[in-house]
Amino acid sequence: MLQQTQVDRVEPKYHEWLDKFPTLEALAEAPEAAAVETWYPLGYNIRPRRLHAIAREAVDRHNGQLPGDEETLRSFKGIGQI
Repeated sequence: MLQQTQVDRVEPKYHEWLDKFPTLEALAEAPEAAAVETWYPLGYNIRPRRLHAIAREAVDRHNGQLPGDEETLRSFKGIGQI
């Protein structure tokens, strides 16, 4: 969220994001549109879509956990482009 965005603009959105999506499961279960809407107006709107896809993959394939090894993590759809 902080890439090229001022801290004072990010802080309330960060807290809103964590309130709505406290876990990967919560993000994965939410509609993608909710992630995009929550992220707005920070820019780089592809990022919430990719984060949503990563959360879904983590829940579906890895019991809701991000894998610890780089190779598996990089195999996630869109992870290299966040």
